[in-house]
Amino acid sequence: MEYKPEKTFDLLLCNQVIEHVENPAAFMKKMIESATISIISAPYNWPDCGKQCGHVTNNITPAMFAEWSSPYTPVVSEVVIEEETEEKDSFKFVKRIIWVFDRSNDSSKR
Repeated sequence: MEYKPEKTFDLLLCNQVIEHVENPAAFMKKMIESATISIISAPYNWPDCGKQCGHVTNNITPAMFAEWSSPYTPVVSEVVIEEETEEKDSFKFVKRIIWVFDRSNDSSKR
């Protein structure tokens, strides 16, 4: 959080990180403001997986992403399934939320 870029990057890709940080709202805003295009993903609605995965935040939903990214809104927001499986309970661990922010014309700012 202390890093202060001298310029805005063209593209930022943040995959499966935000669930590991103490202050996801501040982190997400910092990511969005650091680049023209930001692609941010996280596990979608995963339950607490304990020490196995080291998540600070669990059960992440689009509403949480919206709160964390405010006042920015995504140009793309999707929940994707990483892989199909036949196992009954495994779907809770294959979904990801992916949001794309485009600040090229401040189109993502409310």
